[in-house]
Amino acid sequence: MKKSPDLHDVWADGSWRNDTAGAAWKIVHAGESTTGSMAVTKLHKDDKPRGSDIAELVAVRGALANIPAGADVHLRLDAQPIIDMLVSRKIPGKDKDVPAGLKAAFSGAVAEIEKLGSCQITKVSDKTNADMQEVNRLARTASGKTSREAASLLRRDL
Repeated sequence: MKKSPDLHDVWADGSWRNDTAGAAWKIVHAGESTTGSMAVTKLHKDDKPRGSDIAELVAVRGALANIPAGADVHLRLDAQPIIDMLVSRKIPGKDKDVPAGLKAAFSGAVAEIEKLGSCQITKVSDKTNADMQEVNRLARTASGKTSREAASLLRRDL
Protein backbone atom coordinates (compact mmCIF):
# COMPACT_ATOMS: atom_id res chain seq x y z
CA MET A 1 0.00 0.00 0.00
CA LYS A 2 1.41 3.37 -0.98
CA LYS A 3 1.52 6.04 1.70
CA SER A 4 -1.46 8.29 1.11
CA PRO A 5 -2.24 11.57 2.87
CA ASP A 6 -5.50 9.95 4.00
CA LEU A 7 -3.74 6.89 5.46
CA HIS A 8 -4.92 5.88 8.91
CA ASP A 9 -2.48 3.72 10.88
CA VAL A 10 -4.47 1.44 13.20
CA TRP A 11 -3.54 -1.05 15.92
CA ALA A 12 -6.32 -3.18 17.44
CA ASP A 13 -6.29 -5.89 20.10
CA GLY A 14 -8.73 -7.89 22.15
CA SER A 15 -8.47 -9.58 25.51
CA TRP A 16 -10.72 -12.23 27.08
CA ARG A 17 -10.69 -12.47 30.87
CA ASN A 18 -13.23 -13.35 33.53
CA ASP A 19 -16.05 -13.67 30.97
CA THR A 20 -15.41 -10.13 29.72
CA ALA A 21 -14.18 -9.23 26.26
CA GLY A 22 -11.93 -6.19 26.29
CA ALA A 23 -11.30 -4.40 23.00
CA ALA A 24 -8.89 -1.55 22.37
CA TRP A 25 -7.39 0.38 19.48
CA LYS A 26 -5.07 3.18 18.51
CA ILE A 27 -5.47 5.32 15.42
CA VAL A 28 -2.78 7.65 14.05
CA HIS A 29 -3.79 10.02 11.28
CA ALA A 30 -2.36 13.34 10.14
CA GLY A 31 -0.06 13.54 13.15
CA GLU A 32 -2.92 13.00 15.63
CA SER A 33 -3.14 9.90 17.82
CA THR A 34 -6.32 8.64 19.48
CA THR A 35 -7.05 5.54 21.53
CA GLY A 36 -10.23 3.84 22.56
CA SER A 37 -11.40 0.79 24.43
CA MET A 38 -14.57 -0.97 25.50
CA ALA A 39 -15.72 -3.98 27.47
CA VAL A 40 -18.33 -6.47 26.28
CA THR A 41 -19.80 -8.27 29.27
CA LYS A 42 -23.09 -9.71 28.03
CA LEU A 43 -21.89 -12.65 25.96
CA HIS A 44 -24.16 -15.66 25.65
CA LYS A 45 -22.76 -18.83 27.24
CA ASP A 46 -22.34 -20.37 23.77
CA ASP A 47 -20.06 -17.46 22.77
CA LYS A 48 -17.67 -17.80 25.69
CA PRO A 49 -15.43 -20.51 24.17
CA ARG A 50 -14.70 -18.04 21.35
CA GLY A 51 -14.51 -14.99 23.63
CA SER A 52 -10.95 -14.17 22.62
CA ASP A 53 -11.85 -14.14 18.90
CA ILE A 54 -14.92 -12.01 19.62
CA ALA A 55 -12.76 -9.55 21.58
CA GLU A 56 -10.30 -9.21 18.67
CA LEU A 57 -13.11 -8.64 16.15
CA VAL A 58 -14.87 -6.12 18.39
CA ALA A 59 -11.56 -4.23 18.58
CA VAL A 60 -11.31 -4.15 14.78
CA ARG A 61 -14.90 -2.96 14.46
CA GLY A 62 -14.45 -0.35 17.20
CA ALA A 63 -11.32 1.06 15.60
CA LEU A 64 -12.59 1.15 12.05
CA ALA A 65 -15.93 2.67 13.07
CA ASN A 66 -13.91 5.81 13.85
CA ILE A 67 -12.53 6.06 10.31
CA PRO A 68 -14.46 7.67 7.45
CA ALA A 69 -15.67 5.64 4.49
CA GLY A 70 -13.24 5.58 1.60
CA ALA A 71 -10.14 6.08 3.76
CA ASP A 72 -6.98 4.02 3.35
CA VAL A 73 -6.04 1.97 6.43
CA HIS A 74 -3.01 0.01 7.58
CA LEU A 75 -4.48 -2.28 10.24
CA ARG A 76 -2.14 -4.10 12.61
CA LEU A 77 -3.28 -7.12 14.64
CA ASP A 78 -1.45 -9.72 16.72
CA ALA A 79 -3.81 -12.67 16.13
CA GLN A 80 -3.06 -14.61 12.94
CA PRO A 81 -6.36 -16.57 13.01
CA ILE A 82 -8.28 -13.28 13.02
CA ILE A 83 -6.16 -11.92 10.17
CA ASP A 84 -6.85 -15.11 8.21
CA MET A 85 -10.61 -14.76 8.82
CA LEU A 86 -10.68 -11.12 7.76
CA VAL A 87 -8.58 -11.69 4.64
CA SER A 88 -10.60 -14.74 3.51
CA ARG A 89 -13.90 -13.22 4.68
CA LYS A 90 -14.74 -16.60 6.20
CA ILE A 91 -14.96 -18.05 9.69
CA PRO A 92 -13.36 -21.52 9.65
CA GLY A 93 -15.48 -24.53 10.54
CA LYS A 94 -19.04 -25.56 9.95
CA ASP A 95 -21.53 -22.71 10.05
CA LYS A 96 -23.79 -24.53 12.52
CA ASP A 97 -20.88 -24.74 14.99
CA VAL A 98 -20.05 -21.02 14.91
CA PRO A 99 -21.64 -19.15 17.84
CA ALA A 100 -23.97 -16.25 17.03
CA GLY A 101 -21.78 -13.76 18.90
CA LEU A 102 -18.75 -14.65 16.78
CA LYS A 103 -20.81 -14.34 13.59
CA ALA A 104 -22.07 -10.92 14.66
CA ALA A 105 -18.61 -9.64 15.64
CA PHE A 106 -17.12 -10.97 12.39
CA SER A 107 -19.88 -9.44 10.24
CA GLY A 108 -19.44 -6.09 11.97
CA ALA A 109 -15.67 -6.08 11.43
CA VAL A 110 -15.99 -7.09 7.78
CA ALA A 111 -18.62 -4.38 7.18
CA GLU A 112 -16.24 -1.76 8.57
CA ILE A 113 -13.38 -3.02 6.35
CA GLU A 114 -15.58 -3.01 3.26
CA LYS A 115 -16.49 0.67 3.68
CA LEU A 116 -12.82 1.62 3.39
CA GLY A 117 -10.96 2.62 0.24
CA SER A 118 -8.27 0.06 1.05
CA CYS A 119 -7.17 -1.94 4.06
CA GLN A 120 -3.78 -3.58 4.44
CA ILE A 121 -3.63 -5.99 7.40
CA THR A 122 -0.28 -6.78 9.02
CA LYS A 123 0.62 -9.06 11.91
CA VAL A 124 2.66 -7.40 14.65
CA SER A 125 3.71 -8.52 18.10
CA ASP A 126 3.10 -6.73 21.35
CA LYS A 127 6.56 -7.93 22.34
CA THR A 128 8.30 -5.80 19.70
CA ASN A 129 5.85 -3.05 18.70
CA ALA A 130 5.32 -0.20 21.17
CA ASP A 131 1.96 0.82 19.71
CA MET A 132 0.66 -2.75 20.01
CA GLN A 133 1.97 -2.89 23.59
CA GLU A 134 -0.09 0.19 24.41
CA VAL A 135 -3.22 -1.25 22.79
CA ASN A 136 -2.67 -4.62 24.48
CA ARG A 137 -2.53 -2.89 27.89
CA LEU A 138 -5.77 -1.05 27.15
CA ALA A 139 -7.51 -4.25 26.05
CA ARG A 140 -6.38 -6.15 29.14
CA THR A 141 -7.57 -3.33 31.36
CA ALA A 142 -10.95 -3.26 29.59
CA SER A 143 -11.34 -7.02 30.06
CA GLY A 144 -11.27 -6.71 33.81
CA LYS A 145 -7.75 -6.30 35.08
CA THR A 146 -7.77 -4.44 38.35
CA SER A 147 -6.01 -1.12 38.44
CA ARG A 148 -3.23 -2.75 40.48
CA GLU A 149 -2.76 -5.45 37.83
CA ALA A 150 -2.82 -2.83 35.08
CA ALA A 151 -0.21 -0.71 36.91
CA SER A 152 1.98 -3.79 37.31
CA LEU A 153 1.70 -4.53 33.58
CA LEU A 154 2.55 -0.93 32.75
CA ARG A 155 5.70 -1.04 34.89
CA ARG A 156 6.75 -4.38 33.39
CA ASP A 157 6.21 -3.19 29.82
CA LEU A 158 8.32 -0.04 30.20
